[in-house]
Amino acid sequence: MISDEDDVRTLLRASPVPPTRLDADLLLARGRRSKRRWRRATIAAAALAVVAAAVPAVTIAARIDRDREQPANSRFATKPRVVHRGTTVAGTLWCDPTPLPTPAGQPGGDTVTAADPTGTYVIGGPTVWTRAEPTVITVPTVRTEVTATAVNGNGTVVAHDSGLNWRITNGAVQELAAPAGWNRARVLHVNSKGDALGLLDGAADRTAPQSALVVWPADHPDRPRIIRETDSQPLAVRDDGTTVSARIRSEADLGAGSITINRPNGTRTSIPVPRELTGHGSMLNATVHGDFLYSSYANNEITYSDGVTSLANPYLYPVRWNLRTGLIEVFDALDGAPVGGPGGWFVAAEDLAGKLVLVAPDRTTHRFPIDGGRVRAVAAAGTTLAGFADPTPVTWNCTR
Repeated sequence: MISDEDDVRTLLRASPVPPTRLDADLLLARGRRSKRRWRRATIAAAALAVVAAAVPAVTIAARIDRDREQPANSRFATKPRVVHRGTTVAGTLWCDPTPLPTPAGQPGGDTVTAADPTGTYVIGGPTVWTRAEPTVITVPTVRTEVTATAVNGNGTVVAHDSGLNWRITNGAVQELAAPAGWNRARVLHVNSKGDALGLLDGAADRTAPQSALVVWPADHPDRPRIIRETDSQPLAVRDDGTTVSARIRSEADLGAGSITINRPNGTRTSIPVPRELTGHGSMLNATVHGDFLYSSYANNEITYSDGVTSLANPYLYPVRWNLRTGLIEVFDALDGAPVGGPGGWFVAAEDLAGKLVLVAPDRTTHRFPIDGGRVRAVAAAGTTLAGFADPTPVTWNCTR
């Protein structure tokens, strides 16, 4: 670890990061079991969830450089450095909420899951809100509701249901079929060009690895690219086709052990997570937005419930990892896992009581005047947030 006084040297030491992959459903189930074992970690995550429900799908699209959605270059720092950060509270945000109407017959409440980097498009379940106007995704050949998983700045949505996957652009539905030799596929991300990234599961050859990454190119979805990464969670596909994934450490600890980068030319880079962040429960459920990876650091403290029996109570601290420069920041004054965006802005809990703050790229923080909601997405400029305020899906336009 290095101190704040080493920031300048740290920023000069650029290091690339490799991606890893993982079974999305299995990771989610195991993550839930881990959280049940960690009482205080659960409290911290719940506190952050309260923050995450307020993302506005408003009109900053014209002001945001869409290159920040998925940077064109694929340079990654290979020797990351860890810095522990404090925060300076700079005041309270003023946020103007915009309710997102729920279409008839669709569930309200905790439905918002993501937004595009500009805050123009918000998704939740089968619904896409465009500047707060809802549209329900329908696939003519499917009777059940589909679930949107990601949306880009052009409004292209990727969605799935029961092993089937689709890309929807301007109302046109395109199936993303699982490649031959694989039983299931799940689409998880889309870049600004429309290339879709997913996870393959259940290889027909039972002697072969049972998971892999897959990229469906925007221009040739019938020619998917299979990336042979096992035990990894796909995180993002960049505009040049480079994928970022997180390889898990073990069945018992689903935190990322390394970040893996796979380029279209077949080259692969694997960046181990620094020793400081390999404690049990650290780097769990990572997300990538632009150049930034967001996750958490678990500081396991031993307590004694009866004076004799020791219990490990992990405190979760937000982590912001700049994949381009290699700078990894651990925010010791905050709590829980962050919800971040491509500009380096993220939302986290200020304390176990669940008071939320928005953290800027320069580490200054602003408190949220929001109660009873959850933030699920942060736009690149840090002024648009999306999520829900019980029981209503909502976006916020915030000023500092």
